[in-house]
Amino acid sequence: MILALELQPPELYKHVHELVRLSFPEYEICQEIAADADIYLRISRIKSGPQLYLHAQLQEGLRISRISCEYPLDMNGLQEDHEISRLTRVFVYRLLCQHLGKNINPYGILTGVRPLKLLHRWLDQGDSLEQILARLEQDFCLQPDVAERLAQIAGNNRPFLHSAREAKQKISIYIGIPFCSSRCYYCSFPGAILTDYTVQMKPFLNSLRQEIEVMGECINELGLKTENIYWGGGTPSILAEDDLESLFNLLAQYRLTSTVTETTVEAGRPDTLSKSKLELLKALGVNRICINPQTMQDTTLQLIGRGHSRTDIINMVQKVRDVGIPIINMDLIIGLPGEGMAEYQNTLAQILELRPENITVHSLAVKKGSRLAAAQGKKLMHELAGEVQTGIHYIGRTLQEKEYQPYYLYRQKYMKANVENIGYALPGRCCNYNIQMMEERQTIIGLGGGAGSKFVNPSDWSLTNLHSPKDPLAYTLHLPEQLARKVDKLKALN
Repeated sequence: MILALELQPPELYKHVHELVRLSFPEYEICQEIAADADIYLRISRIKSGPQLYLHAQLQEGLRISRISCEYPLDMNGLQEDHEISRLTRVFVYRLLCQHLGKNINPYGILTGVRPLKLLHRWLDQGDSLEQILARLEQDFCLQPDVAERLAQIAGNNRPFLHSAREAKQKISIYIGIPFCSSRCYYCSFPGAILTDYTVQMKPFLNSLRQEIEVMGECINELGLKTENIYWGGGTPSILAEDDLESLFNLLAQYRLTSTVTETTVEAGRPDTLSKSKLELLKALGVNRICINPQTMQDTTLQLIGRGHSRTDIINMVQKVRDVGIPIINMDLIIGLPGEGMAEYQNTLAQILELRPENITVHSLAVKKGSRLAAAQGKKLMHELAGEVQTGIHYIGRTLQEKEYQPYYLYRQKYMKANVENIGYALPGRCCNYNIQMMEERQTIIGLGGGAGSKFVNPSDWSLTNLHSPKDPLAYTLHLPEQLARKVDKLKALN
């Protein structure tokens, strides 16, 4: 099915396409009028002096919706550009809601990954909570409950954000190990399935060690202090114990661990852990570990290719407790194939019995390149959306009743029910790295395959992103140029 857009001027596309996609998730959007299109959407925008004129017509079969608006503009320059963008999105949002007879997005005109950044910018300017809630609802069309949730989370993670002076001195490090023992049904990550440790892993680790050495020298030269280290992937716990130890020792050699207060290792698959490996991680300073069941339903675990059972998860949590690593995070995914409210409730009840310090609740994103998307396509983007949304809200309410507080939030494209991913923590157990990563108020140096680096300028909180190749071979081949770019960008900030 095709939805044809006719936009004047053409640059309107960047303002409207996400709202249109949310409204018609099964349609292919094209930027020209096609004779065989099923839906036609025409939008025109004209600025004349201090006035902005917008007109649109949406035709779906015999049903036609039209809307015209005139907005006064009393500002100049960049501020006016931002206001024109906002008014355009509000206009299109209202048209789409009118045509479909429903609210197309509980986040109103906000379609980005990190909506909390907007709230922190207003808090930086001295806006009150009442002012922020009013702006979210009136100027950005958010539903009141969503606006209140964003304000609550911003208040919970605000104390962790650094001043400009602190942000100039502190960094975090992300280490990406792009290997897994198998590929999950919903995963689009193009990292390697590890079948031969020596052949696949050893060349990658040689490149990673080189990257640690070069960036370690640069970090020391600039006098920066590492606050958090996060080992992600892939599945970093797939590393052999001697390789884990040598990498930690190399980080210590370059004094990258001396000021660290939080070290996280993702160990999503319990089959990659043993008691001796856990004891090693504890001895190396790891104080937070992620054991991610996604669901506690054995049938679903087999379907999505996780390679473990609910019993394996329970046993591994107990081993972590026995070893003494103080913080456990557990990820849940709402919207997995074949699951509904009964499964969500049962999974949550089992997780709460384990009492992890952190619980991260994800809504399934049907990502291009995953086997799930190939098998079922865009259909999953709205199918059972109501039940997914109900499940997310039930879990959020229940977790807060059990003393877990939401402390970070992000959104993804192609999420079921157009909801969000939220991290919850028991009091005093928030993950500092997650907050810094999501709010983008600290430079994060990404090392390894698929690692993203964020270079933050504290003078205006502007951001430059740099991503390493996810494929291990491509990472190794492009390492010299990637290293040069990272060093240049880090030195440019100091």
